[in-house]
Amino acid sequence: MNEAQKGIQALLICIICTVEALAQGGKITLVNPTNHQRTDQPFVVKRVDWEQNFNPIPDGHVPTIKAGKQGFLSLQLDDLDGDGKWDEIAFLANLKPNEVLMAKVKYVKEKKAPKYVKRANVRLGVSFQKNGIYETVKSEMRPADWTPQAQPPRYQMEGPGWENDKVAFRNYFDSRNGMDIFGKLVSRMRLDSIGWNEDYHKLQPWGMDILKVGTSLGAGAVAVEEYGRLLPLEKTATAKYESIATGPVRGILKLTYQDWEAGASKYNLSLTISIWAGKYWYQNDVMLSGFTGIRQMASGVVNLKNNQGATNKTIGTDMTAIITHAKQSENDDLLGMALLVPFNNFKGFAEAPKAGEPITATYISKFEVKPGVPSSYYFLSGWEKSDSRFASQATFEKFVIEEAEKIAKPAQLSFIKK
Repeated sequence: MNEAQKGIQALLICIICTVEALAQGGKITLVNPTNHQRTDQPFVVKRVDWEQNFNPIPDGHVPTIKAGKQGFLSLQLDDLDGDGKWDEIAFLANLKPNEVLMAKVKYVKEKKAPKYVKRANVRLGVSFQKNGIYETVKSEMRPADWTPQAQPPRYQMEGPGWENDKVAFRNYFDSRNGMDIFGKLVSRMRLDSIGWNEDYHKLQPWGMDILKVGTSLGAGAVAVEEYGRLLPLEKTATAKYESIATGPVRGILKLTYQDWEAGASKYNLSLTISIWAGKYWYQNDVMLSGFTGIRQMASGVVNLKNNQGATNKTIGTDMTAIITHAKQSENDDLLGMALLVPFNNFKGFAEAPKAGEPITATYISKFEVKPGVPSSYYFLSGWEKSDSRFASQATFEKFVIEEAEKIAKPAQLSFIKK
């Protein structure tokens, strides 16, 4: 071997060693700070934090996270801004009460990566040919002349939906802008076929639409307060849907509204909705702009079939809750619902009248917003046919309180330096 060949061989060895070093990953520690069991505990790591602590992921490789007997943890890389590069790593882990769990990170070639079951989904089905055949779209600007009375329907399920292996929700993508619930009897993803050759208002093998919304705020729709009146998200100049993420761990969608006419005011609004595998709730990050100072907004829980009233709670120092439990499903089953609002933005409970206002029949939680600053709330649904725990009011309320405490005190992640 001549000197040139030796040089090339040394260079190749160096390249191979560098790639192997990059693919080594590292270790992380996951900590449960509460006495609650955490099954499918969500974790999110931003790319900048990941690369400050680990080597960048080599081209053609993906990360894996392995935690003892749990094996490989389900994860996904999410491109949140649509620039073609991932921004966050999202994954799930199971943690015992007060557990400190160490997990190993390793980069592997994509074709050798574990195959994770898809447990979260978002979808908007659009019939472009008006023939009842619906295509999944990544984004959609709602036509200005679209109404829910138009036939045949442009949108499957009347608008976008989001689901996991436990529950599904949908938005009426029209001037109603309501939020609704699909109770699920199966863990597989169903949004792609709900409403095809079936009446989802009647019980199907997979589940059904379980909520009557009317002119209420349904399952967590939004309103803004103007001169003491709560006004629904109704007349807007434009409405846009975007699918942000979907996969084994979480689904994210975004709804953006321009020139929302609320009394004498006009606002711009975005709703970023996320749902995690294994959870009976979704999170809504609300951002209002087009004003100065502070505004009050609201969300709520429908009160059309509830003869048991609502329980209003402050949970610890971090979260408030409206909790209802009654035979209020469209199948006349027991259904628990809850709205969780962080205490730092909370501005009080209220109840909308049965008639005479733009928003009716709703238990309401008000919260404060500042221009362009997100405010979050969580909506939880517990149908007795999905889980026997939800047949009892006491058990459902206990479940809501535990979920609120886990949201308020998230599990912690730290990097172990090499």
